[in-house]
Amino acid sequence: MDEKNTKYDFCPKCGALTKDGVCQSCHYKSGNHSGNKKIVVGMVIALTGAVFILLIGIALYFGRVVVNEVKDQLGIQEESQTERSFAPDLSKEKEVEETAGEDPFLADGYVNMWGGDHVNYDRDSFQTTYYESICDSIDYNVTYGINREYYEYISEEGNITFKVAYIQLEGDIPNLETLNEKIRESTCYYVDSYFESYQESEDYQGYIEYFSDSYIPYNDENKLSIVLDENWSIDGDSGFSLYGINIDLTSGMILENSSVITISDEFADIFRSKSDLQNGTGISGLDNITNEELVQYLTDDSSSIIFFTPIGLELGYNYTVSDYYGWVTVSFDEYEKYIEKY
Repeated sequence: MDEKNTKYDFCPKCGALTKDGVCQSCHYKSGNHSGNKKIVVGMVIALTGAVFILLIGIALYFGRVVVNEVKDQLGIQEESQTERSFAPDLSKEKEVEETAGEDPFLADGYVNMWGGDHVNYDRDSFQTTYYESICDSIDYNVTYGINREYYEYISEEGNITFKVAYIQLEGDIPNLETLNEKIRESTCYYVDSYFESYQESEDYQGYIEYFSDSYIPYNDENKLSIVLDENWSIDGDSGFSLYGINIDLTSGMILENSSVITISDEFADIFRSKSDLQNGTGISGLDNITNEELVQYLTDDSSSIIFFTPIGLELGYNYTVSDYYGWVTVSFDEYEKYIEKY
C-alpha cells in the first residue's frame, strides 16, 4: 500500500516551520516547491500555540521520522518517540466533560478511509497476493482473551475531541499488567501528550479532533499485531496515519520493529521489486532514496511500519523526501527466511 502527502519544510536559518518556502517565524525565503501528489492533506499549525501543539502537528503531519529532530531543535528532552510512552496521571485533568462513551468505530455502517470495517474476516477469505485493506482477522480460539476498550474526551467548549479505541488482553500471558498498560500508552500517545501540556491550564483555544481506531489484522498463540488507524483535524486541516504494534505473547513484550526481521542491502532490492509490482512505480519516498537510506527507514523504529496479516508480513515505512511525506508498505507472504522471531 502507498499513501503520499505534501509536506512543509524546516527553515534552514532558524529551524522553524516554513509554508510555501517562507519561514513563518523569521520570514526567510527558501524557494518554491513543486511535485506530483496522489493525496494532498495539509496541516497548518498555529505557531502562537503552545509548544505541544507545534509538536503534535509536526509529528502527525511529517510522520514520526522527524519528530525527535524537532524536539532537539526546541531543546525538549523526553522519552523516545518510538515508545509512545507519555502517560501522565489523568486524575490531574481539569473538570471538563469526559466519558467512556459508545465506541463509534463499532457503529453499524462504519467504514474506515481504507475501505475496512470491523467485520471479523476469516483467514481463508484472504485469497489475494497483497494485503489490500486494514481490517480485523481475529482468531478467538486461542488460550487468551482479547478485549476492546474505548476512551472519549470532549472539552467543555467542544473544540477538543479525542476518541480512542484500544486493545487489552487477558489470560495466562507473562507481564500482562505492564503489557496492557504499554498497549494503552502506545494507542493513547497523543491524548496523553495533550494532557501533559494542558492539565494545569486551559484547553487549547483552537480546534483539535483526533480519532484512533484499533484493528487486529492477525493473532495466534505466539504473537498478535495491532494496527492503529489514526485520523485528525487541527484548526481546519486534516490528516491520517497508520501505526503498528507487535506483541510477543510468549514473553508479554511489545517488539521493536528492528527485532522482528533482518534487513540488508539485498533485502532493499527485494523490497523495491515487490513494491513496483504491488504499488506501481513513481513513489517519491522509494524512487528518490538510496538502498542505504531505504535500509535505515525499514530498520528505524521511528519510521518503520510492520505488522502480521493472514497473508504474511506487511512491511514498510514512513518517509520524508523532497516535497513529499507519506508511507509505503509491501506484502511478504514468504517472510520466514528474514524473520528474527517465530
